[in-house]
Amino acid sequence: HAMSAHPQLTKDDASEIVKYILTLNDKKVAVSLPREGNVALKDHLASADAGRYILTASYTDKGGAITPLTTTESLVLRPAKVYANSADKYEKVPKINAVVTLEQDQAYFVFKDIDLKNVGQLTYSYSSRNAAKIEVHTDSPTGAVISTFNIKGNGNDNTIQESTVITDPQGKHDLYFVFTKTLGNRRGWVNLGWINFDQQK
Repeated sequence: HAMSAHPQLTKDDASEIVKYILTLNDKKVAVSLPREGNVALKDHLASADAGRYILTASYTDKGGAITPLTTTESLVLRPAKVYANSADKYEKVPKINAVVTLEQDQAYFVFKDIDLKNVGQLTYSYSSRNAAKIEVHTDSPTGAVISTFNIKGNGNDNTIQESTVITDPQGKHDLYFVFTKTLGNRRGWVNLGWINFDQQK
């Protein structure tokens, strides 16, 4: 379709728009792997450990009296450092910005399908003027507690990093990070930037 005239655009800007539109027809080549063996995951090293890997495997049987059946499974590998505003689900969290603000009691966010094998502690990057607590529950907001982070509060808005231990519940689980206010702390809040899943020492 022909576009309406945009006289306010410079020639360079118009060229960039045209280049982008033309790339939409480019076909991306999927990278295939052998059925067995090992693969070295190195792409993240050039991007400051950002991004994630998605590995997908499909299998189709030989069929028979009916049409052959196909099943597919996917594995998502996240970076060790995850940002709170990239969680899979939120509850009682009013607005997602560069940081997640936890201010309502029992507010939480969720990272799904996490395997904590070889993870020994969590490091939080946050700011908080008041004392509070973040508990990590498995599979529901009231599930088993595998980590407790007691926030002391430093009386200002400076961002700090602190660590706490975490227990591996074995296998994949949805991790619920539940915020709890301390007794009498009605106006307390925590601005949470990122969480690093640290390797077990």
